[in-house]
Amino acid sequence: MAAELSTQVVRGHPPTGVVALCFCDVEDSTPFAERVPALYPGAIATLQGILADCWRRFGGFLVSAQGEECFVAFSDSAAAIRATVEAQRSLAAHSWPEGMALRVRIGIHTGEPLSTGDGYVGLDVHRAARVTAAAYGGQVLVAASTREAAGMVDGVEFMDLGSFRFKGLSAPERLFQLVAPGLAPSFPAPINVLNPHASLPAQATRLVGREGELRALSELLGRRDIRLVTLTGTGGTGKTRLAIAGANQEALRFADGVCFVPLAADREAAQVPVSIAHALDIAEAKTVPELAARIRELKVLLILDNCEQVLDAGPMVAEILAGCPGVKVLATSRVPFHLTIEREFPVAPLGLPNDGVTGAANVARSSAVQLFVERAAEVRPSFTLTEANATAVAAICNRLDGLPLAIELVAARSKLLSPEHLLSRIENGLDAVANGRADIPERHRSLRAAISWSYDLIPEDEQLLFRHL
Repeated sequence: MAAELSTQVVRGHPPTGVVALCFCDVEDSTPFAERVPALYPGAIATLQGILADCWRRFGGFLVSAQGEECFVAFSDSAAAIRATVEAQRSLAAHSWPEGMALRVRIGIHTGEPLSTGDGYVGLDVHRAARVTAAAYGGQVLVAASTREAAGMVDGVEFMDLGSFRFKGLSAPERLFQLVAPGLAPSFPAPINVLNPHASLPAQATRLVGREGELRALSELLGRRDIRLVTLTGTGGTGKTRLAIAGANQEALRFADGVCFVPLAADREAAQVPVSIAHALDIAEAKTVPELAARIRELKVLLILDNCEQVLDAGPMVAEILAGCPGVKVLATSRVPFHLTIEREFPVAPLGLPNDGVTGAANVARSSAVQLFVERAAEVRPSFTLTEANATAVAAICNRLDGLPLAIELVAARSKLLSPEHLLSRIENGLDAVANGRADIPERHRSLRAAISWSYDLIPEDEQLLFRHL
C-alpha cells in the first residue's frame, strides 16, 4: 500500500528540521472488518486514496501507510492543519457502502525528529502517536507545539482542551481540537490519556481577581521542599475557591491526582483520618498509622478544607506527611496549624478602587468591582458598569472591604435592586445581606452566618469579650 501511494504524495526525502508529524488511523476498525469482510479491503484502499490526495495537495510526505494507519510529515505546520481539515471533510462527504462509514482520528505534533533517511525516530514521533491515540474518529487533535508553530490558520479555530499525561511520557501535553466548518464541533474528553483522578467540587462560577495568587500558589506546590501549604484568611475571602482552582491547575504534578477532603462537619481531630480515607475512597482508617499505611505509595495532593475547627489535627497532618513522601497537603483555615513544616499563604480580600477614583473605566480596574459586575450580570444579564452606577458600585465594594463572599451576596440581589438601592440596604446591618439558596453552605448564606462560624469556635471567655465590645 505504501508503495502504491508514494506516487501520489511528495517524492524525495522526508523534510528535516522543524517538522509537523501527523498520524491517522481508523477508529474501531475491527467491527467493520468482521461485519463486512469482503468490502473492508476496498474501503480501506479508498480511504487511503482520499487521504493521499489531501497530503499531496498540501505538500505532505508520506512516511508510511499500512492498512488502517498512515504517517505523514509536513515542513509547514499550517499546511498540516489545512490538510487534516480537508481530509476529515472529504472522508465525511464520501459515499461509503452501507454500514461502512469509516471515521478517522488524526493527531499532529511539531518537533525536530531524528531523520533516518526514509522516516523518523525519537520522542517527537512517540508524542505524535500519543496525540492521535487520544482522539475520536472524525476529530483532529494538535499538540501545543503545532498550535504555536502554525499561528493563525484561515477558517480554523483551536479549542483548548487542557493538559494531559500520556503513558510513557514524563511531561504533560497540552491538546487543542481543530474546529472548522464541516468538522464535528464537539467530542467527549480525550481518550487514552492518564488524567489524574481529581475529586474536586465543580464550580458554577469563574474565579475572579486571583491571577497573582494562583501563580504564587503554583510555585509553592511545585517546590519539592514544601509539603504543607495553608491558605489562611477571614471567612469569605475565597480560600476554598482558590484552593480548588490551584489544585486543578497543578493536578498533572500528581500521578495519583488530587482529592478534596471537606472537614466542615468534623469537630474532633480523630475524625480527620476517617474523612481523608472516605474522600480517597479507600478502606476506613481510624488512625494515622492505618491511613499512612494505605497511602504511603501514593503521589497525591490532599485538599483539607475548613480546618479551623480541627486545629488539633495539625500533628496528625505532620505525621501523615512524614510517613508518605509522595503526599502534599493544601489546607484552608481561618488560622494556621502553627507547624514547622507549614507554609502559610494569607488570602487577602480583593483589590478596591483607589480613593477618589471616578468613572466606569477607572473603577473597573478594581478586582472587587470586576467580581461584583460579573456576579450581577449572572442574575441580571443586562447589567453593566456605567458612568451612572460606577460610583455606587465602588462604594458597595469599599463598604464590604473587598470581601468576595459579601460582594457575591450583595450582587445576587441585583436582579431586583439597583446599585444605589443596594448601597442603602447594606448600611442597615449584616442581615440585609443574605442568600437563601439551598446549595450554599449555611455559613455562607449571610455575613452574620460567616461571622458566627468564627465566633462559635472561640473560647467562651473570648465570646464574652466580644459581647462586651
